[in-house]
Amino acid sequence: MTSPYLVSRRAAQLTSYLSVIIPIRDRRSHLYLTLTALDCSGFRDFEVVVVDDGSVDHPELACAYFEGVMNVKCVHLDKTPGFGANRARNVGVAESIGEELLFLDSSILLHYDALQHHVNLRQGNDQRTIVSGQYDWLPPMSITPGDVIGNWQAIRECRLPRNASWNRLALKGIVGADPRTFEHPGFFDFRKRGVQPHGFALQLYGANMCINKEVFLALGSFDEAMNRHGGEDCEFALRAEAQGCAVVFASEPLGLHMYHDRDQKQNELDVQANIAYIRERYNLVAMGIIEGEDAELPLIARQGVQDGSSICDPDVQPS
Repeated sequence: MTSPYLVSRRAAQLTSYLSVIIPIRDRRSHLYLTLTALDCSGFRDFEVVVVDDGSVDHPELACAYFEGVMNVKCVHLDKTPGFGANRARNVGVAESIGEELLFLDSSILLHYDALQHHVNLRQGNDQRTIVSGQYDWLPPMSITPGDVIGNWQAIRECRLPRNASWNRLALKGIVGADPRTFEHPGFFDFRKRGVQPHGFALQLYGANMCINKEVFLALGSFDEAMNRHGGEDCEFALRAEAQGCAVVFASEPLGLHMYHDRDQKQNELDVQANIAYIRERYNLVAMGIIEGEDAELPLIARQGVQDGSSICDPDVQPS
């Protein structure tokens, strides 16, 4: 499937309705593919603000390729190994010009209609509604810019060649369909039922999230004290819910999360530290939201991924 919108190289606009905020640290090759997917978008009234959080692989080189084609700029935070994704996101917002914000990870490939779907959902709801788009986790594959432009379905169906990371142990538990799609296929407005704060938190994924800029700033932005990976979006969701915001989950602003190697042991330590921070800040044990010593708030979503692994069986060689 090829984007019908990528007909020719287009001049960038000087103003933007939507600001796409992308924090990054040392994933320049993924960023290039992420920007390629954005360049295929039918909705064009957007800018991209990439915030380099202590990279050593020069992500500005990926941004430079799209100068004059999209409104894209790269902001550098002067610290290595970095301040954390939340600080990077907040800096991106400070540098943005759009009325609406889309927070996107540097390893997410958005479908060419995703921006339009985000905008439609935001405009079709009140200002304090947050749109959380679906994204599925891909296994390790060799993805090219040409695939992003003209071979989207093959990417989604995992029919591209494997790369060297395919059978590594770290692959377990982080590949498969977005777990929210099983309970709420297509679309779900969480205002339609009594949702406890923890339920709200687990439905809001910050890697493909659209929110009004004024509302985001009024909520206090992302918590920069959380400078480790895992659960930052859950903390933001708890705060947003407490201040009367609503969230809708929608599968049409679809994103695909490209696989990248990670230090899984450090990942788990970071997540556990963030869980402890959230517990203390919101007194979640006393509220009855977290019970038992093995309860893990942000990991519930990750555990659900294993049940949805049928999107792509890592034991089957793609044709």
